[in-house]
Amino acid sequence: MIENPDLVEQVFKPGNLVYGGNLEHFIFYLLSGIRTPKGAFNPAEMPKCYTPENICLGLLSQGRMPERYRNTLHTGPYGMVDWKDLAIIINGEKARKKLGDEVFAVGEAFHNMEADLKYLYDYDENADTVFGFPIKKSDVGRWPFVDEVRVYPKDVTKTALTVDTWDGIMIRERLVGFFPKLPVDHLSLLQIPVLTKDFRPVTKDLRELLAA
Repeated sequence: MIENPDLVEQVFKPGNLVYGGNLEHFIFYLLSGIRTPKGAFNPAEMPKCYTPENICLGLLSQGRMPERYRNTLHTGPYGMVDWKDLAIIINGEKARKKLGDEVFAVGEAFHNMEADLKYLYDYDENADTVFGFPIKKSDVGRWPFVDEVRVYPKDVTKTALTVDTWDGIMIRERLVGFFPKLPVDHLSLLQIPVLTKDFRPVTKDLRELLAA
């Protein structure tokens, strides 16, 4: 049974996006936003990536929780792929407004959809969108995950999903005590829920977890 189901629905609402990341880069995400690998790293430090000029995200469907999160193909913890330390949950509407014509739904599931998928992803036949994201065939990098949304920045040094677009964070339980520390003056905007396995909210909010 999910604790605090209202909070969980608020964070993992249909149409939101999931970004898988690592704790070692969290301060960068926090202060500079989620960026493309090419925009975030020097060439010598850039990790191996099939889409260095894109931000790759999973799109949460209208399925029931907890499967809505766990069955979405993203690299965050407790999901289908489960590679990374944490998942940042991004508000889909804020991302669309912020990114405009730089963000597209490229997943395989969004092409030739059956009726059940049209419902799950709020497909608009006239606009050819899912949850408001225009559908586009992937033309660069690796083949997309089935429910993938990708950001195609016009300028990789400027495009970022900053903290004002975040709705929550999912983190591995064993890593909760290892958040990097920040001076107090960075904490005024950080009223962001932090959840761990089984969608349990961490007792301290993000401001307390980061307090130096």
